[in-house]
Amino acid sequence: DARGAQARGDCPAAVRGFDLVTGPFELTLSRDVRVATALRAECTAFLDAQQAQEQRRYQDAVAAYRAFRTAHPQSVLVPFASDRLQRTFAAWAAELRRDRQFDRAVGVYRDLLAEVGRGPGVAQARADLAATYVERSADARARVAAATGAPPLDAVRSAVADLLVVAQEFADTPAAGGVPTALTE
Repeated sequence: DARGAQARGDCPAAVRGFDLVTGPFELTLSRDVRVATALRAECTAFLDAQQAQEQRRYQDAVAAYRAFRTAHPQSVLVPFASDRLQRTFAAWAAELRRDRQFDRAVGVYRDLLAEVGRGPGVAQARADLAATYVERSADARARVAAATGAPPLDAVRSAVADLLVVAQEFADTPAAGGVPTALTE
């Protein structure tokens, strides 16, 4: 039962089942004790990563999910850890974007793209990353417009560079449609 729960990604139920085999009040005279102990440790590591994710300690969650996959490459929980890692990156990047921390958001979206590869979710990650570049460019353009005297060249270069990245790398995203107008501005 515990193994079945673990295979479904239900580690709380799996831990309860493994504890019935390994607990202090159980008497199990088989190699199942050793296996249950190892599988319980997998679930505990997975639950620790999940808790960090739920508490929005994104950097800790990313590190924990990556460490889990490294420590337990044959675990039935690896696909769940990979899925949760992708969700963590997406939630973290979205939060950074809402907080207008565009530089950090771009980095996290890039990490998400590397994690997703060519799998499901790549289109959404690309669209979100392209939109972040456009938002960062708009933010730089607003600073240029608000500047008195000569416009700060670094901000102008940064705004143009972001738009060119979208036009070259993410031309298939919705954000790319506004690039020509934004470049003119």
